[in-house]
Amino acid sequence: MNEGEQRFLEIIKDHGWHVTQVRNTEEQEGPTFSYSTGIYRNFGKPELIVFGLSNEMEKWVINEYGNEIQSGKREFYTNSFYDGFLEDFDVCMIDANENARKEYACWADWYYDRKPFPIFQCIYPTTSGVWPWDDGASETFKESQPLFGAPPQTPK
Repeated sequence: MNEGEQRFLEIIKDHGWHVTQVRNTEEQEGPTFSYSTGIYRNFGKPELIVFGLSNEMEKWVINEYGNEIQSGKREFYTNSFYDGFLEDFDVCMIDANENARKEYACWADWYYDRKPFPIFQCIYPTTSGVWPWDDGASETFKESQPLFGAPPQTPK
């Protein structure tokens, strides 16, 4: 095991999970994203992946999710909407498909020995309340937050 892998495992042991952040460069296309590793093994709840926010905000969302699970403050369910993550905006948790796990959550996939594990995708609306699956969502917004699962019914 190399030094990076050892450090990764130490962070999970010390904190309960690790947040991996991926920022693409001009040579790499695709959205920016962050995801957790360790929440499923340590707390029996799905890992979390978030696309298209700033480094700080993605890390905060994942850590808030982990902290609420660890403390027992809140339960999370697929296709459900939650407030309190992005200031005055709801977020939605959907079951992310195998492509999200294998293609995006690579360190988590390694950590779980390439065996399936549950992972939620945290979805958020625009500041005007448009979700990525809504008719009014711009292509740029949709591309920054690709959906890796079936979208739920938007609350009215």
